[in-house]
Amino acid sequence: METIVPYLSATRRKAEIWPEIAEACWQGEREAPCESWRPMPKALASRFLPYFTFRNHVPVWPTPSETFGEGLCRVQETAGLLLEEAEKKTRTLLMVSHGFFIRELLNVILARPEPDEFRHDNCGITSLGFRGAWQLNFCNSSHDEFVSSKPAACDGSLPPTTHEVGFEG
Repeated sequence: METIVPYLSATRRKAEIWPEIAEACWQGEREAPCESWRPMPKALASRFLPYFTFRNHVPVWPTPSETFGEGLCRVQETAGLLLEEAEKKTRTLLMVSHGFFIRELLNVILARPEPDEFRHDNCGITSLGFRGAWQLNFCNSSHDEFVSSKPAACDGSLPPTTHEVGFEG
């Protein structure tokens, strides 16, 4: 939230918090997704009140003791929410999250047969487009092993009919 407050302040906008996109899947061992995740009540600090509202106005957050499988459940829920938004084609989304969450979201959205590391630089940006299927347009990473295998980067501009989603990790 602290990352995007300067932008929200400068543009006089309010952002919607999706508790599903909180950091996830940082644990060392992978496991299958759980059927649900454990939300807990979450109040916003007063300094954030002018800038944020919770999705569906439900102020919750994942529990601190979350497992990899619970985090992966949230990742899958987020993929579904993003697909709903992409199919509407009514707006562009900017999602601010963390590298481990983004890694798993890309694996789910792009239907990777084997999980990829998608190693992001700190404050990296990833651009996805949607035209009936997800397309990875750009992934900001200076890691040589990823750069050599990534799809060709674009300049970030997509035709107006494309639904673009940006992620910062």
